[in-house]
Amino acid sequence: MGVGAGAGAGAGGQPLAPLDPERRQFLQEAFKGLTVDEVQLMKEAVATLSKPADDDAAVAAQETALDELHSLVENLDNASGTGCERRGHPPWDTSATD
Repeated sequence: MGVGAGAGAGAGGQPLAPLDPERRQFLQEAFKGLTVDEVQLMKEAVATLSKPADDDAAVAAQETALDELHSLVENLDNASGTGCERRGHPPWDTSATD
């Protein structure tokens, strides 16, 4: 059976019933638990980087935040195709300035 075949039908060709509010809420919370709020992670990393680094623990926290922020931005660049290769430079060419 294709993706579009039997739209509106459940297993065995039986019609699907609408989701009751409790089931809908349960599924929304379950899916929310499986996803990562990257925007919130970026905000937290920027907040950590905005604080003064007064001791070694704060410096370590800033290094971790910077690494996490770099990873998140790199994933976004790769997903949207805005990396170096899109601008005509190979990805390993770090000397390119656009």
